[in-house]
Amino acid sequence: MIRKCLMIQRKSIDVLSPRRRHGQRGVGMIEVLVAILLVSFGILGLVGLQGGSIGLVSDTRYRTEATALADALLARLWLETGADNVLPAYVADNTLLPADWLEEVNRLPGATANPPTLAASAGVVTLTVRWQPPEGRVSNYQVVTTVTKQ
Repeated sequence: MIRKCLMIQRKSIDVLSPRRRHGQRGVGMIEVLVAILLVSFGILGLVGLQGGSIGLVSDTRYRTEATALADALLARLWLETGADNVLPAYVADNTLLPADWLEEVNRLPGATANPPTLAASAGVVTLTVRWQPPEGRVSNYQVVTTVTKQ
């Protein structure tokens, strides 16, 4: 059996003429630049989200500190209230608030410009702690409670 092999010569057939190929130069570079631009916008978006979350975490930290400070003063107030339900003098005059407590409150940003207030009426005590983060608005934490000894 004799096999006949046909040799077919393949010629590369260029569909585009040399003139049209010249017009396609640089398309890959444009695609790469567009991809880099899209990735850059994505990264900028992530950086913006990270910055916003840092601001929210800071605000949460200040609010938690204000809550703890308010609870500490109210606990002190309950302990110092007399048997005949006479409230300590600093309730009527906020300039007499305990110095160690005020020192802690003044560690909150902007607390010195926005001092805490303590008011009482018929055994109902209202305590407001204020702070202002850098480049932010004034925030406050307010507690209303009844202080009586039985």
